Amino acid sequence: MAARGLVGISAALYLFHLCFILPVNRHKIFRHGSLLGEEPLEGLNERWKSDFKAKIAQTALNEFAARAVDTAGNHKVKLSKHTTSTLAYCLCLSLLLSSGNVERNPGPKSTSQSGNFKLSTVKGLRICNLNVRSLVNKMDEIRVFCETHLPHVLSLNETWLDSSISDSEIQLPGYSLVRRDKTRRNGGVLIYISSNLNYKVIQEFENDQPDIQCLWMEITPPKSKGFIFCSCYRPPNADNVATYVEGLRNMLTVMADREKEIVITGDLNFDLKQSNKPASTKRFMNMAKEFSLRQIIDNFTRITENSKTLIDLFFTSRPDLYVSGVIPVGFSDHSATYAVLPCKFDFESGLDGWVKTGTAFENQPTFGDNPTARNRGQPAQQQGDWWIGGFEDRPSKSTPAGKIQGDGPQGTLVSPTFKITGPTISFLIGGGCDVNTVRVELIVGIKVVEKETGHCTETMTRKAWDVKKFIGRNAHIKVVDSSSGGWGHINLDDLKGDMSCPVEAPCKFDFERGIHGWAKTGTAFDNQPTFGDNPTARNRGQPAQQQGDWWIGGFEDRPSESTQAGKTQGDGPLGTLTSPTFKITGPTISFLIGGGCDVNTVRVELIVGNKVVEKETGHCTETMRRKAWHVRDFIGQEAHVRLVDYSSGGWGHINFDDLQVGLGCPARCKFDFENGLRGWVAVGEAFQNQPTFGDNPTARNRGQPAHQQGDWWIGGYENRPSESALAGKIQGDVPKGILISPSFEITGPTISFLIGGGCDIDKVRVELVVHNQVVKKETGKCTETMARKIWNVGEFSGQEAHIKLVDSSSGGWGHINFDDLEGDISCSIGCQDHIWYRCKCPELASFQQYCQKKGEFMSKYCPRSCGFCGEQEVLYDLKDERENELLASIDLEDTVNDNATYPLTESNGFIEEQPWKKAAACSYNVKNLIKTCYVG
Repeated sequence: MAARGLVGISAALYLFHLCFILPVNRHKIFRHGSLLGEEPLEGLNERWKSDFKAKIAQTALNEFAARAVDTAGNHKVKLSKHTTSTLAYCLCLSLLLSSGNVERNPGPKSTSQSGNFKLSTVKGLRICNLNVRSLVNKMDEIRVFCETHLPHVLSLNETWLDSSISDSEIQLPGYSLVRRDKTRRNGGVLIYISSNLNYKVIQEFENDQPDIQCLWMEITPPKSKGFIFCSCYRPPNADNVATYVEGLRNMLTVMADREKEIVITGDLNFDLKQSNKPASTKRFMNMAKEFSLRQIIDNFTRITENSKTLIDLFFTSRPDLYVSGVIPVGFSDHSATYAVLPCKFDFESGLDGWVKTGTAFENQPTFGDNPTARNRGQPAQQQGDWWIGGFEDRPSKSTPAGKIQGDGPQGTLVSPTFKITGPTISFLIGGGCDVNTVRVELIVGIKVVEKETGHCTETMTRKAWDVKKFIGRNAHIKVVDSSSGGWGHINLDDLKGDMSCPVEAPCKFDFERGIHGWAKTGTAFDNQPTFGDNPTARNRGQPAQQQGDWWIGGFEDRPSESTQAGKTQGDGPLGTLTSPTFKITGPTISFLIGGGCDVNTVRVELIVGNKVVEKETGHCTETMRRKAWHVRDFIGQEAHVRLVDYSSGGWGHINFDDLQVGLGCPARCKFDFENGLRGWVAVGEAFQNQPTFGDNPTARNRGQPAHQQGDWWIGGYENRPSESALAGKIQGDVPKGILISPSFEITGPTISFLIGGGCDIDKVRVELVVHNQVVKKETGKCTETMARKIWNVGEFSGQEAHIKLVDSSSGGWGHINFDDLEGDISCSIGCQDHIWYRCKCPELASFQQYCQKKGEFMSKYCPRSCGFCGEQEVLYDLKDERENELLASIDLEDTVNDNATYPLTESNGFIEEQPWKKAAACSYNVKNLIKTCYVG
């Protein structure tokens, strides 16, 4: 009690200081130098952030400030106008605090979720919205909210942010953020989005509709077509509702053309629970109906002493997909709204993530129903427009209705992996009725645990499986068509139930795309992975039971589908196979293993920090079994797996497949220039002042907008290298040069980018370079407006590449515009010999190793960023003949600054920087991406 009393007295004295001393020193404590400014009382929060009573004081004073603002009608009213009220308020608050008996206001009550509810327990893509009413002041609460509920997308309204608040002040770990700051008092919207989700901001409305506070983006979860997401805010007393609704209608008209699901959320201050809805609310509801948007929140979202309203809205064009509700938060007078997109496969977004073999499903899913074409008149009764119709052949809306492929084709169709979370999975099934030849299987681990066939009718009926004994297990669906006779096809649709799909891109090694990134020694794994299973060839008749088509079969030798089945290499070859590095992110890692059973000679190892921490061998059987390692002690650490085959005797081989769970692979990367040209190499003059800030269509005398992504982009005609540079400054078409990206690894089928500017591909272009060969190139269309171009790069998957922008023209349209390079690329290239750029500096013979050892710390000190993996500017000593051999051709020359300082010696753990001897010249080999300085 005594301690609590002292705390209360201290609080009272501190508030006395605020009330009487603040008018003199308020500029030191409050942003904008005004007690009654729009920003929260940050000084108080920082001084007392560990004391709960400070939170009470902060909340009360903020409320007082807001009321004073409303009364005065001018948020810049000076303190002196409210001196009496301020002193009285502070005195009352001081007495309240000194009583020591204060509790937090519990906030609005909700009929939907209790205070113990955790959204993180609901499986699926979790989307939340909240009116936060000042974000900076509530960052601690927002962090706790995210840690508790784990939203993948968090939309915030009334952020009250402006340009004086940097992104770093409001950053959340594990999230990217996109914001649109307030245009008037008490506005602003922001979206936090999980760092592992792919998204693209849609910016085309920012200039057309500046007074409508909406932030649009396209979000693409793994194995999904993606959807359009919008966070909106409308002030309660906004002028001219008709104009607002019409502006939103114009936006939706554009978005509807993208033919994707639309989700709009935010505090729009239209009360949908109001019994006698005003004309403004009816106008908004009618507009939403035009676009088939439906509200999916039915609970009150703002509850005060005098009112209950539903003003935080959640509209979607696919209300059937979501589980939704509200969560009381306590730090806002609004509840958070949420919608969760559970796991289901209805084929409305295609077959993303499904794996096909054979030809039976090549043209699936099919559009619409064609009962007449089947000559049976039986309707399929599919869910939605798209379904698996094994007899059909209508893969697009434009394909003529009635086209069929018949019963001839055979094949399989395998779903992405999902986790079983409850007792039931159901689906629609029709078609053939011979379970031995046409069926759908549920596979848990590697075992078929359920299977079902049709009833020799095209009309699908719903089938449910009881899967409660598999709760918590990973599973997938396999559709099988091995018949070419009558009723030799299967119909399937609307797979759903108690299952969760991965929301973030999973990291696994299943060898379906080869062993790119794995390192081999010896010959044991030269012909791996192997295709299919050859139990007869092994003379044992034991099936491998691999996952998918490709696996590591140490006895096998079938490295391609065209290789003759049954070819083997036997037990003779020896060697190792080492995985790329991954981060351990969860408590378990699992894999399939078979083959030999002598752990001393054939095994798989888990290596963490150069130490073998786990190892496992087979059971002297070809059939692989799943093994799980418990790795909780290593969470957060980098690791890799190594397969070892040191035996040439009997059972001297290892079988391996499907390494997964608890792994964090390097995230896909993108280059959008929002952080400058870090890692890019500019040669010549054309790109010296890039990237450019904002768009200057008037300066180009064409009026064509660039339509860049974000604020920064490569504008070859522009010359605005900083925000403070004068808008409209240009460099024109005269400068020439090239711009080369850092190296990246191609990890999948596509790379895309925005391109505009000149249209002469011989003079202005972007190139994709793989192993020093230009394999793709593209130019603009003689318009400043950039358009997205997609390259199909699946044939180069697993290979190292870079992008090169070329501008060799000084004539009309002699420039290139470029932005937002993204797609199936990884920036985390391993430090192999061919990309370790060696650096030798005078008086420090082992500088190369020193740079490597120090890692990122050395980025501040290594001359021209030499010595690290992935950096492309390199300094060499003339005395090293091996390095001089790399100077095959010199394209451009440059000189080194006479006064440049570089680290030369290491003393007492610190680096001493000393002026370097003058370097006579530097040469840049464009082909090999090597810059060499001749040191005098």
